[in-house]
Amino acid sequence: MLNRRGTSTKQVMVVALALVSSAVLMASAGANSGGSNEIRLRAQGLAAINGIEAQLQGDFRSSAARQRLSGELKNINLDLGTDISFCLDSGGVTSLQATAPVQAVAGVNIAAFELDTNYWVVVPAVVAGDVLEAHQGTGDCSAPLLISAKFQ
Repeated sequence: MLNRRGTSTKQVMVVALALVSSAVLMASAGANSGGSNEIRLRAQGLAAINGIEAQLQGDFRSSAARQRLSGELKNINLDLGTDISFCLDSGGVTSLQATAPVQAVAGVNIAAFELDTNYWVVVPAVVAGDVLEAHQGTGDCSAPLLISAKFQ
C-alpha cells in the first residue's frame, strides 16, 4: 500500500526499524564507556614455550575517572608456582608492572595480573605501540623473555 508520497508502509517500517536500531547501538556504546570517552587498547601475542603454544593478552582502559591495565599469560608449559614478571616497554623504557605465579585454572596453566586505580594502584599510561612482555622470573624485566605483545 502506497501513501501520498509514493512510499509503501513496508519501506516506512524498515526506515523506522533502522532508526531504532541506530539509537540502541548508540545508547549501548555510551553505556559501555560509562558515558565518557574511554580509551581502550589491546595486545595479543603467541609463542611456543617448551613446545606448547602460549598466548599473552593485555588490556588497557582509560577514562577520566579510572585507569586499568591487565595481562594474562595462558597455556603456559611451566611448572605451577613459577613466577612470571609482566613488564611494559614504553618508548624503549621497560618497567615492571607485576609478578604473578603460574596457577592451574580449569585445567589450564595461567599467570595473570590486574592494576586498577579504583584500588589505589598506579596504572601507567599505555599508548598504541607499547609492548607488554612476560618474563620468566621474579620481578626482573631482564629475565628470559617468554612472549611479548604490542598494544593497538
